[in-house]
Amino acid sequence: MYEATITRDLSSPTDKALAAVTAPSLVLNGAETWPALRQAARAVADVLPGARHRILPGGQNHEFDPAVVAPALEDFLASPDVR
Repeated sequence: MYEATITRDLSSPTDKALAAVTAPSLVLNGAETWPALRQAARAVADVLPGARHRILPGGQNHEFDPAVVAPALEDFLASPDVR
């Protein structure tokens, strides 16, 4: 968990903190991401107001082909609620 290594804080944001986010959000995880992290991504997307959740091919060892991520980002950034 790269993020945990950087922050040294393994705590998760509370539902209240996530519900306060007002920016459009895209939560991505890979089809091959560890099950616990897939569940966490779904849970975060469920609590973030108006969040979109996408499951992308791959994701084993936190690696994604940019050719897979780019279309998901382009679609999200082109949506009317993001602009």
